[in-house]
Amino acid sequence: MATTTSTGKAKCFKCDKDKVVYLCEGCSQKFCLTDLTEHHKNHGIELDKIITDCDAFQQKLIEQQVDQNQRVLIQQIDEWEKDSINKIKQTAEECRQISIKFTVDNIVVTKKELNKLITDCRQILQEDDFNEFHLDQLKKELEKLEKGEYME
Repeated sequence: MATTTSTGKAKCFKCDKDKVVYLCEGCSQKFCLTDLTEHHKNHGIELDKIITDCDAFQQKLIEQQVDQNQRVLIQQIDEWEKDSINKIKQTAEECRQISIKFTVDNIVVTKKELNKLITDCRQILQEDDFNEFHLDQLKKELEKLEKGEYME
């Protein structure tokens, strides 16, 4: 503990010289003016470091928040992608089923119409009652069936 001499001076905590000293209320030590100024300057440096650390921490929090927002957005996009793919698969399957049914129905109708045409041809041949007009008509009906155009 520093004691005051008869000259009103005391030992400086830092330089250990008898000088006029000032009490630092933070650490309760006595410093000469030069060392007190240096002591205070060191506190300023420490405070600057704390502020820098606070700024860096704040930046990390902002980046984490941005990352979190981006993660949420990415999750939403992933979910949208899965939903879209499922809808596309479902629609494709429905289209396949419709196409299969149409093809089967088309074949059934075509066979029915072809059988009718064959029956008509055989009947005309059996009756021996035809001419070029009938032959042209029968050829046109066969061409329609081959093209998928049905007789009604």
